[in-house]
This record gives sequence, structure tokens and C-alpha cells, in this order.
Amino acid sequence: MELRGSRAELLLRALPLVIMAAVATCYAWFGPGWGILPLLAVGPAFAALTAGLRYTLLVGIVALVLCAVLSVFLHHLSMERDVVAFGTVAGATAASLIATEVRRRREQELTDVRAIADAAQRVLLRPVPPQAGPVRLAVRYMSAASGARIGGDLYEVAVTATGLRLIIGDVQGKGLTAVQLTETVLGTFRETAFEAASLAAIARRIENSLARSLTDEQFVTAILAETRWPDPELTVLNCGHPAPLLMAGGWCRPAGTAAGGLPLGLTGLGGPGRKPSQVAFGPGEAVLLYTDGISEARDRSGEFFPLERYCETLGALDPDAALDRLCAEVLSHVGHPLDDDAALLLLARDPWPPGAPPPGPLDLYLAACTAFACTALSPGRGPRTPGRGGVMTAVGQNPPGRPRPPGPADPVLSSGEIARLLRTQAPDSSLMSVYLTVPLDPAERRGLPARLDDLLRSARDAPAAGGALPRARRLQLPVVKDVVSARAADWLGRSVAIFACPELNLLEAIPLRGQVAERAMVGTRPYVRPLLADLRRSPSYLAVVVDRRRAWLWRVSGNGIEARGSVQGDTVASRRFGGWHGLAAYRNEQRARGLVRKHYAQTVSALTGALGGCGPVAVGGQEAETAAFRAVLPPALAGRLAGTFVIDPHTMTPARVRQLADGVVSRWEGAREAGLAAEVAGLT
Repeated sequence: MELRGSRAELLLRALPLVIMAAVATCYAWFGPGWGILPLLAVGPAFAALTAGLRYTLLVGIVALVLCAVLSVFLHHLSMERDVVAFGTVAGATAASLIATEVRRRREQELTDVRAIADAAQRVLLRPVPPQAGPVRLAVRYMSAASGARIGGDLYEVAVTATGLRLIIGDVQGKGLTAVQLTETVLGTFRETAFEAASLAAIARRIENSLARSLTDEQFVTAILAETRWPDPELTVLNCGHPAPLLMAGGWCRPAGTAAGGLPLGLTGLGGPGRKPSQVAFGPGEAVLLYTDGISEARDRSGEFFPLERYCETLGALDPDAALDRLCAEVLSHVGHPLDDDAALLLLARDPWPPGAPPPGPLDLYLAACTAFACTALSPGRGPRTPGRGGVMTAVGQNPPGRPRPPGPADPVLSSGEIARLLRTQAPDSSLMSVYLTVPLDPAERRGLPARLDDLLRSARDAPAAGGALPRARRLQLPVVKDVVSARAADWLGRSVAIFACPELNLLEAIPLRGQVAERAMVGTRPYVRPLLADLRRSPSYLAVVVDRRRAWLWRVSGNGIEARGSVQGDTVASRRFGGWHGLAAYRNEQRARGLVRKHYAQTVSALTGALGGCGPVAVGGQEAETAAFRAVLPPALAGRLAGTFVIDPHTMTPARVRQLADGVVSRWEGAREAGLAAEVAGLT
């Protein structure tokens, strides 16, 4: 191996020459009486450690030349001593050449072994896709085996038609046995991930496969997880593995069941069965899955790596950058290569697009109650004009009456969309409104065209105003079928509202967040009551949890909850010091109260800045803190306060905050919207 490139390599290349120069200088200075000349053999010996065959031979020749020159020109040639020195250098050079060739062959063998290990890793531990739906992924693997990259840890990600399924685990033991068990687990997971009905079914299939390979003392700890589009949840099935970490907005906490069921392969011992747990996984949140090689990494003093503390700073980073930083921190903490294999798998949900979260139901009703304009609007692009001859026209090669189906950028369900639809009016009963649910089950989806035909037939056969069936109503039926045929895969498990009117050049599909009753209606205006109900079911609002020192802000919109920041207040010294006649304690108490008021004022300021066009506000915390915080709210915020809920800030989770806040906001909306609902009903 020829050395080249870095500074360290250049120093190693020069070291044999420096040693020989030092020996020659000492020999010239002290003379032959010291017997220094044979030390020239050290030069070829050092070259054999790091350099290639040609460079080692060159260093040996230089050593022999120096030996001859120093013997002949500096002193009279002494046959016995100088011949011994020359023979020593020549023998060392020959031995160095042999050692260099042996080392080169072993390095080539190690390179081949690593190439085989890399190929095996690509088969067993495949790269994960960088993006799957709204989820970004990254993975890192660090093997404790020297010269290899495959150990006893495993991971796999399967992107299905409805979502994402994954596994991360740790095989008990090391070596080839661990690799064989890893292949068994991953092979079974890859086979069943696309067809099994649940995570528990996948776990059972893996255990059945392991039963033919495991001994009585072997087992596999694992986490099985899945998320379905577009649900903001992660289902976790823990099989005796360290719990994943949920992080976002500067906080990090364990997610799912910390102490899961028995590891895979040990269910025969009895014990409680494994139960999946639901973890909130909304926009902007990330989930880290890892093996015990990370959590049990220790420094020289025996202190474990503080994984949760470091993860608090990783939530805002790109997944790849976050894992690179975390791996560097682990190695820096340990100070040497890891003693155990380690695998890291990070899932980060894309943040909610700016401006996409729908406004609250109150904003919806206010927008719907505005005066109607007779001008019809196209889907988000200014005034809508009828096509020539009353038939829709489309860009591209689609024939007249067959417009291009709406693309992936469907309109987002919001008050603005509904208000715009309410301002649309057809000249006759030719505006069709279709509500259709696309099932997840492929067998049920095969019956979707027949259900759609029944809905459209009922709308087509409905009596029209004036007794004549408008020609436009007949033209729009195949258009709706084209839309459903082209876009059904994008609406799995959801309902979609489709509005079509050839005379207004209107063709629009709006996916709903949930499911509504299927129907098809015709009229002069769009039928939007199901849209109102769906938007009211998932309101947009702010939730804030406060205590005397900190405050946490979340924005709840659609099916997600997004952290919007936190406020940290100042603290004072312990109030247990009383001082003379309690004077110091009294002053400390007054200062603490002043800092609490200051903290509440800062929280109000942050809440005002985060509110924007969002709906109401729900305040949570202990009863004393929420009452004190309500007292300092300005009139503008007090008017939008939906109510309070009790929650412990030290044990709260985003999912629990949303659950409690939803109840508060629902009761508030029910009290405020009764009158407005009647007005909207009259308009529609």
C-alpha cells in the first residue's frame, strides 16, 4: 500500500529517512566505537509497517548505500565490524520486503471481507427511503465487530399502499448466529408487512419463524410500528425493546409503552400479552427508534449516555443531520468504538405547510354568512367563465367535456373554500354535488364504481326544475367518474366531495378529514353541509399549558397538534431560608410572585403572537395556575378563551393535551354557534 495524501501519511513516509539520517549523524560524530551503524536497519523495518513494497525496497537501498559510504569514506574499512553491519542492514531489508508483501496480502483479504460484508449488509439491512408520504426517514448502523458492519441489530421499513410499517430490533448474541437470526426476522417481516392485518399478526408470524431457529436461551427484542396516511398517529407494538422517543419543539419524552411485552421467542414463558399503543405523531414531530447500544453506551467513568437530553436539540434538524450529530455525540461520550452494536431509525413528519391549517368553525360560519355574489369563481384562480357552448374545456389533449382530473394539489378544506363554493350559482339545476367514501380494503374498493353509478343514477333521474333534464347534467356524469377513477388511490379511507358543473366550467374535488354519508345531489348551488360538519369536527385552535415557571403552546388543526414554542420564566432561590424574623422569606416570596406575574405576561405576549387567525384558546394546567393566568388575560384574548382544563405539566403528552382541549373547545363552540348554524342552514 503506497502512502499518499494526508499529513500523517507524509510523516510516516519520511520517518524511516529521518531515522537513518539521525543514525548517520551519530555515527559521523561519535565514530565506529559505539557500534551505531547496524541501527540503519531500523529504517527499512519502519517502512515495512506502513509503506508499500517499492518504497520499502527504496529505503533498504538507501540504508545499504549509507552503510557503505560511512564505512569507506569516514573511517578505514574494518572488515569484521563493517561486514556485520552491512549484513544486518541487508538482512533487515530482505525481511522487511517479505513482511510488506505478507501485510499487503492480508490487507487485500480484509478489503475483500469488508466488500462481502457490505454486500451482505445491502441484502440484510437495506437502505430506507428518504421520504415516504409525509414522513422523512434516516437510519444509521454502527457495528461493534472489527472489520465488519453487520451485527445483531436489525431494522427494516416497508412502505405500503396505506402507510408505513417498520421494525427495529436487537438479536441476543453475536457472530454468525446473530446474523442468521437477523435474516430470519427481516425475511419474515418483509413477507408479511404488506399483507398482515395488524402489527400483532406480524409479530406472531415472526415468532413462528424463529421457533425453528432459536434455542432456549435466545430471543429478539423489537419494536414494530406503523402509521397510516393521513392519520397523525403512530401505532407501536413493544416486544421487550427500549421505548422510542417522541421529540418536537425542544422537548423529548418516551413514546408508547416503556415496558412492553416479552421479547420475540419468549412468549412460551407466559406473562401479559403484547398490546399496541397509540402515539401522537403530528406535523413537525419526530420519533427516534434505537437499540440498547445507544442507551447503554458508557464513558470511562461508567456514566450512561444521556440520550433524552441530547434528543431535545434534534427535533428541528433534518433526519440525516440529526442522526449524524447524535452518532458523533455518542462516540464522543464513550471515547472509543462502541462495545455493542447500535441502530438508529428516525421518522420526522413534515411540518404543516404555512397557511394550510383550516380556520376555526366560528370563522367558517362568519365567512359563510357573508353576502353572496353572483359571480362564479374557478378553483382558486379568479373569475370562472363558462366554456364555449356551455361545455367545460381543459388544458391538454382531453376532449371537450372530459377535463383533466384535479391534481395532487387539491383544495384544502377551509372556511374560505366553503364560502367560495356558497357564492357559486348555476343558471339551472345542473350543479352536481357528490360525496363518496373510498374504502381502504382492496376488496371493497372493487365495488366503488358500482356504488358511484348508483349515486350518479339517482342524481341523474332526479326531477329538474321546469321538468326538463338539462343537457349539462348528462355531460357531467362521465366527468365525475373520470375524477374518481384517476384519484381514488389518493383518498383511501376518506370521503371526498366532488362538485361539477359544465356551464360554470367547475370541476373540483375536496378531500375530507373523515368520512361522511354518501350522497349525490343536483341544484343551483353546491351542497356543503357535510363540509361544514367535517370542518366543525376538527376545529383549529391554540392550546397553552402553564405553570409558575414554564408555558407550552400548541396549535391544533385538522387531525394534528403542532408545538408552537415554550416560555421559560425566571426563578428565585429556595424559600426555605427564613432570615431574621422571616423578613428574608417574605421578600423572597414577594419576588417570586413578581416573577410569576412577569412570566404570565411573557406567555400572554407569546400567545398573542402565535394566535394570528386561529380560532379559540384553551388553557390547561393546575387549577391555581390556570385561574391566575386567566386573571391577567387582556380583553382581546379573554374574548377568545374557550375555557380551561386540568393537566399535570410534568406528565402531559401532546395527545393528552389535545384530548382535554378538544372537549373544552367543543363545549365552547356548541354554546356560540347555535344561532349562526341556523343562518347558514338558511343560506344553503
